[in-house]
Amino acid sequence: MEDIETVYQAIECLNGSVAEQSSAAAKWLSEFQGTLGAWRISDELLQHNRHYQAAYFGAQTIRTKILKDFRELPPESYESLRDSLVQHLKRVEALNPDEFAVIVTQLALALADLYLQVPEWIGIADIVNLFNAADSDGSLNILLSLLRVFPEELSSRYLKLGANRRSAVQQEFATHFDTVINLLSHILQTHQNNPNLVKKLMQCVGPWINNPLNDTDNFASSTLFQSMLAFLNNTNAPADIYECICEALCSACLLCEDTTRHAKLASVMQQGMYSTVNTFKALVALEDFEKLASLARVYVELAESLLEECVNNPDKPLGDLRTIELLIFVVEYHDFSLTEMTFNVWYRMSEFLFQVTDDDFYTHLLNQFRPIIEQFIMCLYRHCQLDVDFVGVPDEKDDFVEFRKRASESIKDVSFIIGTQNLLKNMLHLITSDTNPRWNELESAIFIASMAVGNVPGSEETMLPHLLTIIFSMPEQTHVALLNTSVELVGNVPEWLEEHQEMLPKVFKWLIGLSSQEHLLKSAAESIENIARINYVHLREYFPDLLVFLQRAQKAAFKSPMIESAALAMLRSCAILLNDMNGAYIAEQLTLLCRDSLERLEMIATVRSAGHSFSTNENDWNQVSTDPLVWLDRVTAVFKALKPWNNQLAFQEEHNKTNGAPDQIPPCPWVTLGTQVCQSVALAIQAYQDNYRIVEHACRCSRYIIRSMGIQAVMFVGELATLTLQVYKAHPHSCFLYLASVLVDEYAAFAEVLPQLINLGEVIASRSFVLFHEPQGFRNNPDTIDDLFRLAIRFVQRCPAAFFSQPFSRQLFECGLFALEVDHNEAHRSVTKFYIETLCSIKMAKSALNQYPAVEAVESLFREHGQQLVWHSLSGALFFVNNSLKKDIADVLFEAMTVYRELFTTWLSNAVQRLAHEHRLGATVEQLQNFHTKVLASTRTNELTAHLKDLCKLYS
Repeated sequence: MEDIETVYQAIECLNGSVAEQSSAAAKWLSEFQGTLGAWRISDELLQHNRHYQAAYFGAQTIRTKILKDFRELPPESYESLRDSLVQHLKRVEALNPDEFAVIVTQLALALADLYLQVPEWIGIADIVNLFNAADSDGSLNILLSLLRVFPEELSSRYLKLGANRRSAVQQEFATHFDTVINLLSHILQTHQNNPNLVKKLMQCVGPWINNPLNDTDNFASSTLFQSMLAFLNNTNAPADIYECICEALCSACLLCEDTTRHAKLASVMQQGMYSTVNTFKALVALEDFEKLASLARVYVELAESLLEECVNNPDKPLGDLRTIELLIFVVEYHDFSLTEMTFNVWYRMSEFLFQVTDDDFYTHLLNQFRPIIEQFIMCLYRHCQLDVDFVGVPDEKDDFVEFRKRASESIKDVSFIIGTQNLLKNMLHLITSDTNPRWNELESAIFIASMAVGNVPGSEETMLPHLLTIIFSMPEQTHVALLNTSVELVGNVPEWLEEHQEMLPKVFKWLIGLSSQEHLLKSAAESIENIARINYVHLREYFPDLLVFLQRAQKAAFKSPMIESAALAMLRSCAILLNDMNGAYIAEQLTLLCRDSLERLEMIATVRSAGHSFSTNENDWNQVSTDPLVWLDRVTAVFKALKPWNNQLAFQEEHNKTNGAPDQIPPCPWVTLGTQVCQSVALAIQAYQDNYRIVEHACRCSRYIIRSMGIQAVMFVGELATLTLQVYKAHPHSCFLYLASVLVDEYAAFAEVLPQLINLGEVIASRSFVLFHEPQGFRNNPDTIDDLFRLAIRFVQRCPAAFFSQPFSRQLFECGLFALEVDHNEAHRSVTKFYIETLCSIKMAKSALNQYPAVEAVESLFREHGQQLVWHSLSGALFFVNNSLKKDIADVLFEAMTVYRELFTTWLSNAVQRLAHEHRLGATVEQLQNFHTKVLASTRTNELTAHLKDLCKLYS
């Protein structure tokens, strides 16, 4: 057991100058906080108050214990702990409030967390009044800290209070809301010259406003609220207080969304914001960005809250469109970070407008909103302009480029309000109206237009051809950034080009001609790919030209990820053009496309296998070219874009000659190439088996080559399974599980390879179980869970009899029970789908009168572990996984109830009894019984999902 002197020594080492001792002390103190003795010693540290660091550690520890280890305390100790915390606060009341503010905050948080977790306690006013009698700065500091943290902690999701307790405390707080507002108003009037207290006071307002049960009418007319609104027009106010007030007003805006309950607050807030327009303009003139950002946030929150009113009732006071027009002041400001604040409002506006069903009212709304949207887009046109002195092509990782991407999405959201063709018309006017425009203005207009051209109907024959003519007539010396954006626009019109095939030759020749400029290689290659995906039948004559383009990319002097992206896009384009051509020609050209990559890959793997290594420098192509990822990804690009053989037109023609006889499958023309690819990939896996990233890319490459040949790739499966088995034993990369899933999915029906696949599954599962048995094994290996259970699903779907006759299927079943509590979307969904597929297999067996070889093995699993399945499903939904995964859990429960109705009733009853016993904060016994009844009465999964989510609210 640790004594207090040991803790003092550790704290001194923690704050000492010796780094090693400080690190060791931090680790020791962290472990100490998890011990049972930490309760007593942290209390003594606060009582002794020997020095500041010790007192702070004591306050932090006791708060941490209450937050994380509250169940360690017996109920009879709650009141003494509360009294102790109050006394600790009393002791620091007379001390410097600024110096001890952090300790006060920790103690206030501890008191709030304790209070909220004891449902028998009602009486926050009694605690607050202990510090309301005195009028010293110290007592006010503690009072304001308590007033702030109590409602903040109530909203915190770190505390699993449950809806019952939250609702009770919310109701209690709502009854005291007017009292608190009056108290804060009084403090503001008497201490308005104390900036620190004013700031702390304003930090209290927001958390108290946040309560949806508040009656806000008195607050809306209070001197406090009026003072806050008036304060916004003080351009000389301290920025930190200004920010705090705006933060509180944002909280008030959130309540304003309920215009029925908080109509007066919404009206006063709305008028108050209208009165700040001149202040906003003054702050723009002063370039006071901090206050502008704070005020802009209030504008945005108000618009968010009143947006539905603006759409549904634009002619009524709360639907006044001046609320939306406030956002135009925000987006007109030159700093695009303010503009970004508004994007969600424009998106929600478009969603609301889409839901309008009355045609006349819809037209009326569009007419009202159109001028605002036109202003918004013109602002974006100015924001999206590159600097006139900019050189080269914008870097995709640049913050400004990220802003342009978000701006483009916003334009797509709202373009229908003004009409796609009107938007295009406006941009064309900007392009053509100025006889000598700057290049960056042209580029921005084309960038905006490129967001709309994808929606231009095929019948449009005026503006888009005009725009394309302007683009194609740009001289060679045109700024490369302007050309780059023009290329991207052309790549956005593949559907329109499908209706205007006469334009394809001109478009393709223009794009291919740009391959002489290295900065344009990527955008030109990607635009070619976009057009080829839809128009490939009409572009086959350009295959040789694309090969030349590819060679230019491969020979580019300036090597970079951008150039490699161009090469990959061009390889995909070449493969796309091969689709549905003669089989022999496809095979010939595929060999040509893959030859260099396979030769390089084999050479690199051979050198590595011989024990040699390559130096790496991403700016030196000679060194980059020794990276196997480059060549693996190039081969993958080809076979990913190529249709599988059984989907090719040549296959269908050959197969039709034999009337579709299943025993006369036309041979895949590129089997020889497939053999070489598989051999090269196997060499890479063997040579780089300790490198997860390379093995992952090799597995992906294997997947696409196997997919391209279909059932005729079965000849490679045995060797691939054997190789996977060998490497996985030493290096359990999760990507091998993914590859194994592909093999089982495609080839488990082939008796000659099924034993190898079963053996592969057993070894992979056994090795994965070792990872899961490590500390935090499930949470640290979500990818392995995901891929392992994807593999299990494939076994259940393709060869259930063989799978469930194996012992490792039982281990997988048991392992999945604990994985139901892993909060990782992909991993969790794979686990739930495994159980659903297994339950479905039981249903199929029952409908087939049990003519299912493994039915007894599967039935025994559910009869033995059904109780655990239900418990871990409920536990996962209530305490571990995010909201999006709860439907999947409900699906598992519903399927289990469908198959094992009688047993499920008992399983669920036992689970809810356990909940009642183990979780004091949560649902009442009556609520749990009600949940049990509703679940059993559910006839559809969505009903059970709703009941499960309702139960979750009582524990969150």
